[in-house]
Amino acid sequence: SLAYIVTRNRVSNLRAQPVEDGETFALTDFTSGDIYNFDFSSDGSRLFVARGYSARNAVLIKGFR
Repeated sequence: SLAYIVTRNRVSNLRAQPVEDGETFALTDFTSGDIYNFDFSSDGSRLFVARGYSARNAVLIKGFR
């Protein structure tokens, strides 16, 4: 299968598309956050996911004492 990131409503999840004919299927079911990177173990038994949250509405404060 080919695994890829899908982001809907600001939430990222992983889906897989079989190389042969077949429907895509979910690999994760997160309800918040972004997926930045992912990988599978060499034997394919584990999935590693780097997740986090984007900073929005950041404010820069200068000259603070």
